[in-house]
Amino acid sequence: MKNFEPIGNPNFPKLPDDIVDDLSSDQYYGYRICLAVMSGYFDPDLQKLQIGPIFHSRWLTLAFRILRFYTSAKQPSKSLVQLTNFCLKIYFPTWFNIKIENKITDGAKNVFKLIERVRQLPTDKVRDISMKVLQRNAYFAHSENVILGMLAEDDENIRRRAVDKIFELRSEASATTDMESSTLGSSRKDVVRQFKVLKINVEATHFYDLTNLDSIKDISQPPAVLDLDDTSIAQMLTKPLVLQHPCHNQAVERHVKLVTEAASVVIGYEKRDGMIRQTIQSRLVISKFDSKQQFV
Repeated sequence: MKNFEPIGNPNFPKLPDDIVDDLSSDQYYGYRICLAVMSGYFDPDLQKLQIGPIFHSRWLTLAFRILRFYTSAKQPSKSLVQLTNFCLKIYFPTWFNIKIENKITDGAKNVFKLIERVRQLPTDKVRDISMKVLQRNAYFAHSENVILGMLAEDDENIRRRAVDKIFELRSEASATTDMESSTLGSSRKDVVRQFKVLKINVEATHFYDLTNLDSIKDISQPPAVLDLDDTSIAQMLTKPLVLQHPCHNQAVERHVKLVTEAASVVIGYEKRDGMIRQTIQSRLVISKFDSKQQFV
């Protein structure tokens, strides 16, 4: 391992011990190599760890290779330094921040923090490219998810804005239903609302300013609160909303990885399905191997 120039990031998330213990092998490697590049010291036992294979569904191990390449390059190129900086100051901080704030009510706040990081990028070109990608994938900056995040805030004033908005939407929906019933002689039919990525405010100073809740057309309530009556919604003025649903799709990505592994080993639907089921069952019985005896 060459002597390399450390790349500091004082805002890099520090993971609590319980979250570190829950990291997968790939994630644990990623956390340690980030700390190594930031400190300038590459622990000898870290050099012995193997980086997992690259999967097109997840770019995590590709980012590991970028950091590993940087630490071993005698004279890293400008592009390599730029990629390493992006990994350490944008990609990995966002990844590990989501490991800490991982509930669906944290989604809009995580997007806002990502935008804050992107705004600090040193070059306009990289910043503009990043913002375009952010805009295309800003699902958690949607008004529904912003309202959901507001309901979970500790600040009562923020929760009140969300509660008032929900009551306003319910009142408008009720008025529309009554008008259509009197005109058409029947109640309004339920329709599937279109979930469109809205244009985000990249200059926002708070997550609830990512979208303008007062000017958006066709805004709707968050699906998570649709079945709650008005009394339950009003209670959120005194008690923040608590939901355990995750804000990430890591479980889906892991299964995509598992399907990819199975497809590279066996041929045919039945064999692939059998290998996937067997692997899942094996992991339920023994989540990890601590000694060679467990292989028997």
